[in-house]
Amino acid sequence: MKNMKTALLLSFFLSSTFSFVANALECTEYVNQKLANAGKVQLKGDAKYFADSVKNPGITVSSTPSASSIVVFDGTRVNSEGKTINFESRGHVGWVSSVNGGAFSYSDANWNRDGKEASHTASRVNNNWTKIKVDSGASTYNVIGYVTAPTK
Repeated sequence: MKNMKTALLLSFFLSSTFSFVANALECTEYVNQKLANAGKVQLKGDAKYFADSVKNPGITVSSTPSASSIVVFDGTRVNSEGKTINFESRGHVGWVSSVNGGAFSYSDANWNRDGKEASHTASRVNNNWTKIKVDSGASTYNVIGYVTAPTK
């Protein structure tokens, strides 16, 4: 009986764990799905390299967001005490859906390292789009740029 309970528990644990991993979505996969749906070329590399024109020829990189562009985070943020924190060594990306004055809306996946999709509002800091606050938080996130991918 004990072996049967152990086997059932192990079976449940393994199926739950692999189910979660199988359904997890990385930010790069999420953005590439958006690009494919928009008829654009999918990008290569870790998130912070999405703005690299050598790895991704034909892209346009801007210092300001536009609808259907990709916000590319460098993976660092500055907290309210002025300390720089590395939150993701591979960077992070999101899909910009709209821009309104000094703010923009974007969606992404895995922001909280949970593999889930989420929507956010970002606002520029001191009229600078390469420094943004996300969801009215205290930290300032560093942005490499806003990428537009070429059409297929």
